[in-house]
Amino acid sequence: MSSRIPIIDVVRGVAVMGIVLMNIIGFALPERAALTPQNWMPDSWGNTGIWVANFILIDNKMRGLFSLLFGASMLLLIERTDAAGKQGVALHFRRMAWLLLFGLTHYYFIWNGDVLSLYALTGCIAVAFHQLDARRLVALSLLAFVAHFALWATVFAQDIEVDRRSQSGAASAAVLEKAEANRSLWGGPNDPQTTKDIALHQSGYAVIVRERTVEKGDQPITLFIIYGLETFGLMLLGMAALKSGFITGGWPIARYRVWACVCYAFSVPGMLLLTWWCALRGYDPVVTASASVLWSMLFREPMIIAHAALILYLAKQCANAPLTRRISAVGQTAFTNYLGTSVVMTFIFYGYGFGLFGTVTRAQAYLFCFAAWGVMLAWSLPWLRHYRQGPLEWVWRSLARWEVQPLRR
Repeated sequence: MSSRIPIIDVVRGVAVMGIVLMNIIGFALPERAALTPQNWMPDSWGNTGIWVANFILIDNKMRGLFSLLFGASMLLLIERTDAAGKQGVALHFRRMAWLLLFGLTHYYFIWNGDVLSLYALTGCIAVAFHQLDARRLVALSLLAFVAHFALWATVFAQDIEVDRRSQSGAASAAVLEKAEANRSLWGGPNDPQTTKDIALHQSGYAVIVRERTVEKGDQPITLFIIYGLETFGLMLLGMAALKSGFITGGWPIARYRVWACVCYAFSVPGMLLLTWWCALRGYDPVVTASASVLWSMLFREPMIIAHAALILYLAKQCANAPLTRRISAVGQTAFTNYLGTSVVMTFIFYGYGFGLFGTVTRAQAYLFCFAAWGVMLAWSLPWLRHYRQGPLEWVWRSLARWEVQPLRR
């Protein structure tokens, strides 16, 4: 039951490294910097190009890839536990309970960008459908994506209508005033909210924790409400990917290439069109918000599948390459790498550490991301030569089974 599928670890390794690529702006810069290139040092080197590349290829795609893998791994664990004569679903719920505790600890005491609590809550729902066949899982996931789109369309409907009317030549003064008020909600590089955000994260640990626990204590539930449907759909898609043999590398290698090409052929032009629209409107915050959160949904899931197919294709082509082995080791220690990155990055950027929050450009922030990749690739493989799993993986497994698990090889 403890044997692993190496190619899944490769995909997971890429995903956890990709999450750092997505999260680094949240670690280093004010929250609004992620929305538009105009919201943070717009004249700095590479600012717009980096934002565009992240918008097209990375933003929400790596979280989506990790969600897909979570669903696949969840089903794999249940099947193997059942095959060993034990209760797989019961073990799954114990794992989710501990994961929720890890996630809430992560959010309240380390970093406010936690997704573990989202995965724990969604995983408790998705498991109810683990016995469906692959086709039904895909169909249900599509319904979840449609419902998620409808939810956000309702949220954005009024702002989109105000923006549309404000662009007409006959817009009234009231409409123009409302449109400007909507834009001001998202601010700019020196708006009061951004200034407050910088001051908060350059302050002490107690001040930051108080802001999360008192001012934004309900954020884990809010995150579940606004992203639960999409995450649920991706987990179901991951279970379908396992049952179909897609995620285990069971398909012919040429089939992965075809799927990658087809999904990229649909999703990349769509994301480029959204980027062109944002640029044409001068990266207006209302436009970029609706493009990022709402309209990109039409292309996000196909691009997640394309990313997965491309990684699987390359992993099969380069199965014995040294870099592939190192990335696989990062995937085996993904839980430790994810939480460890949060601890290190918050210490680097927050006031109780080196206090670099809000002092770097977008390009400089990514240098810290690449350094984190180097650390992940450097430590994970040597560790696994001596130990069966990462340290936090071992803690989680021991707690879920309520029995100390073997660690040393």
